[in-house]
Amino acid sequence: MHLAEYAPFGWLSLKAFMPATPAGFLASVGFSLAYAASDEAHQSFVPGRDMSIMDWMADAVGILISGYIYGRKFKYI
Repeated sequence: MHLAEYAPFGWLSLKAFMPATPAGFLASVGFSLAYAASDEAHQSFVPGRDMSIMDWMADAVGILISGYIYGRKFKYI
């Protein structure tokens, strides 16, 4: 479920930032990873939910997959 949520998020983040350089590309991916981490941290304040590094890693896989595809398409990788 995390991968299915964060792969499109990563792609949309890249489209929103429209990075013109590899550094901009990495900044956009970094932003997405930080957002996923903040989402996991926020869950620790919600009753019945908990923060999980495994969940963040699943989020990160989705972001990195979309980043890889985007990077290959636009020749950043």
